[in-house]
Parts: sequence; structure tokens; C-alpha cells
Amino acid sequence: MIKKLEKALFRINSQQVNMKKHFCIVIVITIIIQSLQTTLLANTIVQDIQIHLRNAPLNPEPILQRAREHIQIYKGNPLSQTNLSKTIKSLKQTKLFKDITVEHINRHDGIVIVLQMTACSVIKDIQISGAFPLFERDVLNVMTVSPGQIWYPAQVNTQIERITSLYKREGFIHSKIDIQAHKDIHDGYYVIHVTIDTGDCAHLDNLMINGNNYARDLFLKAKMKTYQLSYIPGNAGCFKEKNLRSDVQSLVAWYRNNGFADIVIDSTINRHSQGVDVNLDILEGPQYRVHFVGNQFFSDKTLNKTVTIFSKGNRNDSALRRSIRAIQKKYHEQGFLQANLHIANRMIVNQKPYIQHIWFIIHEGTRACVNKIEITGNHILSKKQIQKSMQTQFPGFFGKTPFQPDTLNDDIPAIKAFYYKHGFLKAKIDKTIHRHENNTDISIQIRIHEGPRTFVRSVSFSGDLDVVQTLNMAYLINQPLNEKAIQNYRQSIEAHISDKGYPYVSVQEKMHLTSDYRQADVIFHIHKGKNVRIGHLYFHGNFKTKTSELRDVLAAKPGDNFSLSKTLKAQQNLRDMKIFNSVKLTPLGLKEKKDEIHLFVEVEEKKPLFLELGGGYKTEKGAFGHTKMGDKNLFGKNKNAWIRFEQSEVGYQGEFNIHDPDLFGERIDTSFGYDIERLKEFNKNYGTQVYGWSLNLNRNWSKTIRSDLNFRYERRRKFLRGLPENDDSDLSKEELKPRSLLVTSPVITYDSRDSFIQPKNGIYASYAMDISKGISNSLDDFIRYYLEIRTYHQINEKLVLAGTGRFQTIRAYGSLERIPEDQLLYLGGSSDVRGFKENMFLFDEQDSPIGGETILSGSIEARYSLGFNFEGFIFIDAGQMLDMNEELLIKSIRSSTGGGLRYHTPIGPIGIMYGIKNSIYGNEDRGRLHFAVGYSF
Repeated sequence: MIKKLEKALFRINSQQVNMKKHFCIVIVITIIIQSLQTTLLANTIVQDIQIHLRNAPLNPEPILQRAREHIQIYKGNPLSQTNLSKTIKSLKQTKLFKDITVEHINRHDGIVIVLQMTACSVIKDIQISGAFPLFERDVLNVMTVSPGQIWYPAQVNTQIERITSLYKREGFIHSKIDIQAHKDIHDGYYVIHVTIDTGDCAHLDNLMINGNNYARDLFLKAKMKTYQLSYIPGNAGCFKEKNLRSDVQSLVAWYRNNGFADIVIDSTINRHSQGVDVNLDILEGPQYRVHFVGNQFFSDKTLNKTVTIFSKGNRNDSALRRSIRAIQKKYHEQGFLQANLHIANRMIVNQKPYIQHIWFIIHEGTRACVNKIEITGNHILSKKQIQKSMQTQFPGFFGKTPFQPDTLNDDIPAIKAFYYKHGFLKAKIDKTIHRHENNTDISIQIRIHEGPRTFVRSVSFSGDLDVVQTLNMAYLINQPLNEKAIQNYRQSIEAHISDKGYPYVSVQEKMHLTSDYRQADVIFHIHKGKNVRIGHLYFHGNFKTKTSELRDVLAAKPGDNFSLSKTLKAQQNLRDMKIFNSVKLTPLGLKEKKDEIHLFVEVEEKKPLFLELGGGYKTEKGAFGHTKMGDKNLFGKNKNAWIRFEQSEVGYQGEFNIHDPDLFGERIDTSFGYDIERLKEFNKNYGTQVYGWSLNLNRNWSKTIRSDLNFRYERRRKFLRGLPENDDSDLSKEELKPRSLLVTSPVITYDSRDSFIQPKNGIYASYAMDISKGISNSLDDFIRYYLEIRTYHQINEKLVLAGTGRFQTIRAYGSLERIPEDQLLYLGGSSDVRGFKENMFLFDEQDSPIGGETILSGSIEARYSLGFNFEGFIFIDAGQMLDMNEELLIKSIRSSTGGGLRYHTPIGPIGIMYGIKNSIYGNEDRGRLHFAVGYSF
């Protein structure tokens, strides 16, 4: 029986061995056949290249052209299997094609390559409707898909879940989301339509607080944003779980700050058809009272700041243990090396809340202070230089320096490293600590043996010398040997060579020291690696933006030397275009160290078309409404074109503008426009009608400095308001005639503010000139000067002080003797001296405003945050008008004081303010109420 089994096993093993042999033979034959096919194909001329596109759009030519850009085999050339593989890989990397296969059709005169592929379902746009009260960008940020990515129907549920979760956090727990993908039959791309039905949001119905003995219900509720918002109708008063969590954390912090270190607050949410009920269950625990015994050096107030039970709680006495370590560390840092402490506690339970007394019993011991630090042996480097490298403080004239042995131990290697940095390679450092009899005074002696100082005698190169001809190496020679400086120089060599098209460069430095360690020869061995050039430029996601525009910004073309630093700069330049939400530039082949790098640019475009509607009330122009519409990426050329119109109580304004952010590739921000306005400003007996063309050029020289140069042609006409043409007014007939003028305005601006919308720190300064020249008249031959300085300083978290000073003057030149009234300068109103009507800082007997040729004004404002985006402020404004054309019956220096309230919206503040004149004349009002959008300064 056993022999039969052995024979059967032998036959099975023999069969398995034969099968393995046959399998290996098949593999070898297959490889040979493929090699023969490759060899035969390599000698075959490509006669034609065809693309068969599955899932093609109605107009397939644009996407076919994108495919042709990635084909690296050419008609009339022998077929290269390597280039064919590169073609397939490149097509896949575009994220536009999938399921790519290759078919060869043999003909008598060569071969036809047929590329069969499927067009991917690429997202072109995501359109969202019903997002209010959230912004469209809020919804897009939670979605995991974006324009340029491939759309899969299976992604619908994930997107719905994420958007639903977003609205649930905002209080809309019954929101309904619908997502549909529609294919554009013309280009084959997909548009994703997201429809949101938020439903009604839930409001807080009841808030119950249990277990609170230390504070009343109403007091705790008043601290909760959840409770405060419940009185606001509509979406603004929605109940949000995130607000409740924040409220609970705030209450816990408040309880801890009042001594309840063991506080626990649990919240329960009950939803019903009428709204939301919230229960807060509070377990206050004992109220801790902390005492210190034995502390003479530190006050109770100072030590109390190190006790963490009132900030982090005291679960399992962990905070007490941390506090002990913190107090001991504080004493050790002040030289009390033997200080120790322990804790005693006692609870009083015959009152509520329970009182938990904790005593920190401290034994300070004696304090060790540094009496003297003596440094010897330093001949080259000064004591002052060495002292700067140490953390141990030297004794001074005032106060004592605590002795910290750990810090001194760290100073010894720091001094040695300092010497090594200055070329002392053999420096030796040691220390001696001497305690005086009283055990409180410490003398420290630091002994230094400098040894020889090493200087760089020569710098030379070896290896590939053709790429280092322009390097400057003089600044290393005859300098102390510094390894850090040599490493930095090596890195600069690598960067220099890399920019020449050798990104795989390797530079190694070697130092040869003389036997006396006084001189060193530094040799940099350079292996430049292979020259790397840019292959193809691939772009993805630019559905609107022209590829040629992206190529211009990249400033790279196939065949150029590849530079990693230039590539990173090109990526930043693309991001600076401000028409993309995201930009990613990938150098394909860099990790694999290939000799040809393809640049693959992925962008996500912002929506180019926009429409803005707005309105409101401002004191200087009354009720107003405006609209603005435009294209932020006109013709896909990174140009911004828009048209704007505003109608208000003082008239209308219209404007058309085309903006180029990078004229001629020189980073010159340029705008060209046409505008028209007809205004009847408050408190003026005339109106103006102006239209003209303008050209504005500006450039940012740094983060804070900017210059502008503006040119303007203006056609101006002044007309009387409610007066006959022959009225004996101050307006001359020449002033009533239409006038044409040219204005050139250079401007320089300094701006270091931390925010444009709500500045809290920084300085803003601007100086400008208007050089005006009248055409066929001299009424507009003048130069106007502007100077303004604003400063902001944040005193604490809530208080900001702001101030401004302004100076304007206008001076005639040529034959002009008198500045036209419509070019004079005026004060009064919400933008300068508040408390006065618009332009009514000075007035004549007919209560008409008076303008001058020079004005000065200044303001100081204190802004205090009230919470919930509200801000209260008080101000003092003052102004002076000079060089008037008529005599005054009142003083030209006037001032006002007042205050107001602002509310901060996402696009800026809106506010109401009341200014009170510090002196009044005639029938003037005592004060003035102003409504304003934005800050006065």
C-alpha cells in the first residue's frame, strides 16, 4: 500500500515538473516573439496616426487637439516603441483619457498607428443654487470634487453627505441636496448642478440648566451665544450645535476661573416640531481656595499664576502635580536649588458650594547667586563676544543673577561651537565652580585654550569645471574656516549649476589642513550630472483661460534648460494671476532623474462672470443703489472688464473699465476706462457734469510700497442749481462754459496695515499730485497736492487707537489768477470733520459752502469691540481751511467730538455716528448724524 502511494506521488511530482518546464518554454517563446515584433516595428515607417475617441462630444476637435499635443511619434519616422510608451503615459497623465490601447495596421509602405481611447468625464464647472445663507464657496470647500477632476456617478452620495453635514452644522437639519451631472454635448465636459433646499432651521425653544448653585440660571444664559441668538428671527437665529459646544467650553472656563476646578457640564439636545430643547447638567464640585505658606521670595499673586487647576481643571489631581513641578521650576530658575514643597488640603462641607482649601507649603532654602564670572585664556575673541554666546547671565550692578547649573552646562558646548565657527578647530573649554562659605555666592571660572586659528588659504574646484566659470570665491579666501559658510557656499554652487540645466548636480567639499592647523585648502568636487531640458508643456483645467496665456506666464518652452528655481517661480506667477482657485505645477520625470522633464500644469479656474447689486444710505450722497457686472477673465486672456452704474440722491455715475494685471510682462497693473457722472452735491449752489477717459498704471515694488501714474482726459461742465443763467452769483461765465483738461497724477503709497477691511496695526501714507492743464482755457491750469498719513495701534484684544492727518492744497500756474469754484477744496461730512453737513465746514451769509485752496484736517478715534461683530467708537475731528476767495465772519479752525456704532459685515463695516460741533455760528445745528459704509479712515 505504501509503495503504491509513493509511486502515485512520484507521478504527480513528475507532472508538476513537466508543467513548469512547459510554462517556462511558453514565456520564453512569447518574449522572443515580442522582441522580434519590436525589432521589425522599429524598422517600420509610420505612415499615419489615427485617433479613435470613444465617448466623444458633438464637436470632438478641441479634445482631439489636446490628444495630438501629447503624441510623441511622428509620421515619416521609424516607429519608436519607447516614444509610443511615452505617448500612452502622457495621455493618461492629462486626466482626459482612459482605456488607451494601440493597434498596428500593416501596409505595404509602412504602418498605421491607431490610438483608441475613451474621453473621461471631466468636470468643467460646478453650479450651485440655493446656498443662502452660506456662500457658494463654503459649499465648494466641503466638496471633494472640483473643476478639472474626473466625474464618477458614485461620487454623488459622498458629496450629498458632506453638504448635508455642512448645513446641519449651521442649524439646517432637514436640508435636501440634489446633484445632477449634465454633459455638454459640444465639448464633452460635464457641468455639475447642485440644488440645495435648506428647509426651515430649528430655533432654541427651551434652555434648562440644572445643578448650578454658584450662579443663577439667567446669569449663565446671558453668557451663552446659543441663548442670545434665540431671540433673533430668521436664519440668523438658527440653533447650531457648534455654538452650544463653544458655550459649554466658555462656561467651563468661567467656572474654573472662579475656583471650580472639577466642573463638569453635560449637554443634552432634544429636537421636536416646535424647535430645540437643551438641557445643561452641571456638576460644580468644590470651590478651590489656594494658599501659599513659606514663600518669601515670590508673592502669592506670582505663584498663583503657575497653578493650572483654574485653567485646565484637576482631573485625578493631575493639575496639582503639574503645579508643583511648575513652582519648583520657577524657584530653581531663581537659584533656589534646594527648594521643595508639598500640599495639604481640607474641605469644608457645611456650606454650598463646598470649599476645598489647598495649601502649598514651600521650603525655599538658600538662594545661590552668581557673584562673578571670570573668563581666561581668550586672546583673539573678546569677553563680550563670548558672553553673547552664553545663556548664563553675568552679574550686573542692580539685582542678583541666579545660579542655574543646567544652563551653565549648556554654555560650555555653546562656547566651543562659537570658537569652532570662528576657525578655532582645537579649542578646549572647561569650567570651575566655587561656592563661598555662606553657600549663596557662586564664582564661576571659564578657562579657554584657543589653540591655533585656521584660515582658508585657497579655494579650488575639481570635476566638471565648465559650469563654474562665473562663480565668485574670493570672499572665502583669507577668512576664518567656517564649516557653515562653506556648506552655504556649496549650496549656492549647486543652485547656480542647477539653474543652468543640471538639476542632478552633486557638489562635495573637502578640506585639507596643514599640520599646524593654521591654514586650510578647500576643494569643491563637482559632478554636474546630465543636462536636463524641458520636454512638453501640458495644461489641464484651463477651460476658459487660453493655453497661450499660460505659456507666456510660464516663460518656458520645449528645449530650454530645466531650472527648478525658475519652475517654482513660474508656479508662483500662475498663482498671482488671481483667476485660479488653485495651481499645481508638476515636473514629470524629476524624481526618476530623467534627462527630459515635462511640465504638467493643473489649474482650477475661478468663475469669471460676476454680477453685483448693492444699495444703502450714506450721509454724503443720501440713498443710493449700484450695480456692477463684468468678466474677470476676458477672452481667456487674464483681463478684467467691468461696467458699473450708481444712482443716488446727488446724481448718477457710470464707468467702464478694462484691467490688465501684467502689462508687457513687467508686472505693471494697468487699467483703461471711460466714466461719466452728473452730480448735484449737497449744500452747493451748482452741479457738475463730467465725462472722460483715463489710463492708470501702477506697480508694487514691495509688500508695502506702491507707485501709480494716472493720465486722464476730462470734459467738464458746471451748471447752476435753481438759479437763472443771468443770476449775479460768484460763478463767472467762463466757469459755466464746457471745459476740457488733461490731468497727470503721480502717486506713491506706503501701506503696512495688517488688514484693508479692519486695520488694527500699521501705517498708511500716501502722497499724490494732480498736474492739470486746460485745453483752450486757463481755468484748469493748476497743481493739486495731497498728503495723508494714517496710523493704527492695538492696545489690547478689544481696543484699537486710530489717527489720521490730511493736507491738501491747490496752486495755479501760468495766467490763472483764481481757482474755479468746482476745483476748490471743501471740508465737512462723514469722511473728514464729522458733525458738519457735507461741505459746510465754512459758509457765507447765504448759507452757501465756502471752499479754499488749502485744507488741513485730522482725526483721533478709539474703537472698542463689543462682540457679535459690533464696534463702538468715539472720535475727535479738527480741520482748518486757508486761502479762501472771500472774507470770513467765523474762524477757519473748527473741531467736533462724537461717537458711534459699527457693524462688521464680511465685506466691510457699516455704521452710524453722531458728531457734536465744539463751537457753533449763526443758525448751525449743534451736531450732525452720519451714516457711513466703511471706515472714515
